[in-house]
Amino acid sequence: MRIDYRISPRKIGFILGVIALILALQSLVSEYAIENILNSDYSNPVVLVIDLFSVNTEETIPTWYSTILLFMAACGLAVIATGKRAEQDVYARHWIGLAVIFVYLSIDEGAAIHDILAEPLQKAFSTTGFLAFGWQIVAAPLLIIFALVYLRFLLQLPPRTRNLFILAGGLYVGGALIIEGISANQWSLDGGVSFGYLTIATVEELFEMWGVVIFIYALLDYLVNLGAMITLQSLTEAAQEPMQSTALSGLRSALVPILLVCGGLAVMNVVLLSWARAYPSDLLLVEEDFLSSTDIFVNELAGQDVLVTRLPGAFSLNSSSSLQLAASYTDLYAALFVVSLPADDTTIMIAGDSVPFDQNGLMEMLQTSGLSQFVIFDAAAIEPFVSKP
Repeated sequence: MRIDYRISPRKIGFILGVIALILALQSLVSEYAIENILNSDYSNPVVLVIDLFSVNTEETIPTWYSTILLFMAACGLAVIATGKRAEQDVYARHWIGLAVIFVYLSIDEGAAIHDILAEPLQKAFSTTGFLAFGWQIVAAPLLIIFALVYLRFLLQLPPRTRNLFILAGGLYVGGALIIEGISANQWSLDGGVSFGYLTIATVEELFEMWGVVIFIYALLDYLVNLGAMITLQSLTEAAQEPMQSTALSGLRSALVPILLVCGGLAVMNVVLLSWARAYPSDLLLVEEDFLSSTDIFVNELAGQDVLVTRLPGAFSLNSSSSLQLAASYTDLYAALFVVSLPADDTTIMIAGDSVPFDQNGLMEMLQTSGLSQFVIFDAAAIEPFVSKP
């Protein structure tokens, strides 16, 4: 038996790109509901369901889709690398290298390996602002090395393929480094997760997905222009059975399932938002017969011989009231740490003539208390934003 599938790079790229856009728009709706309707209450089962559609968290449907896109690109590169190696092409190793890189990117997207590196880098360099997430410190030099190694390879590609590669790389890198830097800075200014930060981060993820989609389209287009043929064939029956051919349906037929999916998502959004608004408020309250993580942290600070002040609201460097309060502490005390807890909408100020721990020690105390979402500001970080008379 022999079955040949004729592929249309444009149709495949269009479908994959539309799916990415739908996931990004759905993510914005989900995050708006979580942040502005349900107040980020992750004890609420509605939040847990809606959060499955966020592009900005791990173990979600968009993350699964991004992982698949990267693996599809790796498979396309592997096919080309196999052919180039059979032809003993001088750039066969470059194609193999790209395939390996995209396999790693696929694994990293699913397992979030770069997040493991982020915390040590944040501690080592005390990152803030555009580098708040830390991992860009390693990614940027690696990107420069990659560009230098692959420059000649890129220049020898056919002009159409080369331009598509450059466009795809610009979108992916622009999202992963530049727009993520902007979102990291917004995260720092807002004192943690906010809808503004999530909106920027969603644009970043969409750019990354579109970059990979264009790269997949470029690979398929390159294969088609080379006249490549990939056949799954039974060797014993190939000479006896006639060839059967199946082509992918056109754009018009592809739009039908896309429109059905969009309609289904629209209905689902109406149901989820209605459910979120109608969810009984008393069910959102969690009965606590034990101290919260924040209470444990405050109690631990009580034995450290420092002044501890717990305030409502998350601390922000673009809030005049927050900065004014911080300035009053810096005038009175030699040492100051401000811990913003966005999940609890709480700020804890720690001041004294001397503080018996540094920022790393404070971070360990927070984590030991069970707190995972926090932003630490010291006096040096706050001082540039405080206007002096």
